[in-house]
Amino acid sequence: MKSTLKLRSFIAAFGSAALLATGLVVASPAHAGICTTDATTGVETCISTLPVSGAAFKTMVPTKNYNGTMFFWNHGFRPSYDYPGYKAPTGVEQITISNTGPTPKLDYSTELLAKGYGLASYDRVTGGLHGWNTEESVPLLKELVDYSKLIAPTTKRNVIWGSSGAGPVVNMFAEKYPELTDAVGLISPVATNISRQLQSGCDIFYLLSVFADPTIKGCAALGAPGIAGHGAALTELGKVVALLTAWKANLGQPGLAYPAAVVAGNPAFGAIPQRSALLLIGLLSGIPQKSVHMDGITTSAVVVEQSINATVAILENIGEAAATGILAGQAVAEKIGGPFYDNSKTNYATLLDEGDAGRYNLGLSGDDGINGMLGVLAQMPRVSAPAANVAKAAALDPVKYTSTKPTVLLANENDRLVWPGQTSAYVAERNAKFAPTLAAYESALAAYQSTVTTYNNKITKAKTAVTNAKTATAKKKAKAALASAKAKAAPVEPTKPSSNVLALYAMAPVEYTKYTATGAPDLADVGASSGVGHEQFSTAQIIAMAEMLDAAATSGKLDITLESFEIFGAGLGLNGDLDYLPIPLKY
Repeated sequence: MKSTLKLRSFIAAFGSAALLATGLVVASPAHAGICTTDATTGVETCISTLPVSGAAFKTMVPTKNYNGTMFFWNHGFRPSYDYPGYKAPTGVEQITISNTGPTPKLDYSTELLAKGYGLASYDRVTGGLHGWNTEESVPLLKELVDYSKLIAPTTKRNVIWGSSGAGPVVNMFAEKYPELTDAVGLISPVATNISRQLQSGCDIFYLLSVFADPTIKGCAALGAPGIAGHGAALTELGKVVALLTAWKANLGQPGLAYPAAVVAGNPAFGAIPQRSALLLIGLLSGIPQKSVHMDGITTSAVVVEQSINATVAILENIGEAAATGILAGQAVAEKIGGPFYDNSKTNYATLLDEGDAGRYNLGLSGDDGINGMLGVLAQMPRVSAPAANVAKAAALDPVKYTSTKPTVLLANENDRLVWPGQTSAYVAERNAKFAPTLAAYESALAAYQSTVTTYNNKITKAKTAVTNAKTATAKKKAKAALASAKAKAAPVEPTKPSSNVLALYAMAPVEYTKYTATGAPDLADVGASSGVGHEQFSTAQIIAMAEMLDAAATSGKLDITLESFEIFGAGLGLNGDLDYLPIPLKY
């Protein structure tokens, strides 16, 4: 191992941006005694703090085969305070996407460095805390990108990528600093406004309070600053965990006990199995009906119908969905100064897709069960929040979808934390912004085709005149006219523009649920190999995405055809259909 020059104190005194602007650092990178190079691999690793913000950062550059593309990683949402099983990170937690699947993997640095890519990341803490600090993270990312040029001056291209709650950071950076962005990667992303996701997450708590535990306050309990607010969120989450623990034991077979007054006055309503309410809650909030262990299709002696399989999938998914909703919700509520969840105008009947109502009719206890539960929801008291807070939440992360940089999104079709509909919604917004450009191209193409026809007709007419000329003088005149027609510049076909956005979805196998000898689902099994979980992808899928981003950063565009994408997707467990759409967002 060897260390390099010590310039840190000098750079800290003047600031990296100033040094870049004045050109003082040209020949020597800002290693500042913070870098070491592995003698075997040639990978140079630099670990320190950024000179202006003081944020911790880490870079890794494969000096033997660096191709000039630096991948700047942004990790997702992290709560600011510890709780059982979680400790708030300090320093640089990861430098690439991780794998949270059955075989956890901290990062893919070894694989990406072997490809010749540089890697960089930073600690997104601001003001000593994490939370929903997306807008505050953009300046930190900007400082990292600037400073990295001192460490790796041969960098030619920047890939800005991130996962989950870092989606807004990546998008806002790409829109604000297009000159520093060559390609964008979004993995399992909150690709649109977080309030659209949180409204569904908060619905989960509200719906559970109606049908399972009236003591649940859910997102109405959020907003107190610091430890107090964090504790309130954990208290609400604990109530949900207790419900899920009971349902995992009995698969929701007992009849509904709540709302107590309704059950007392209508025994038929109380006869509806609790699992029917759980299934309805999942369908109304957009929770995927496939999970790590449940494929939503296969049956057994215990899981006697497909809708029960889907219900158990929702049971598996809802815990982490609720945890993310309540903890991210608390972070947002604390940021805007109070609770933001308001369902006073929500018509839950419209959130139940007609196809789902038919597909899962039996599991929902038939039309009578559906109508009964929706009828109760229509009569129950709702949650209100100050209009100003609702507006503030909706205004967070002002992404405009105006970036034209090549953007690749990767999501699981059954992501249990961030709905895959976030990905398709982002693509739809980008395509909407691109529509006028596409329309202008189609108009120019039509004009070009018309001009080509006119051009060709003139030449054909001139050739015919030459052929039909009866005298030498006439032929000479006709040939001159033909030469004149050919001399005119041929029309130039307009270049077809690209929206430069592509969504990749990791797809789950059709059937994969395993059952025990009694017919109960084996929830201890490894589960599906693809398409489920959050930030859970195969190495091949991650490498393929990175290679696409590198190629796009180099060329400035995504060159994808329907035929090539079908072959590409099939080989990696991805959607082979560019028009594939996951479950849409409810809001």
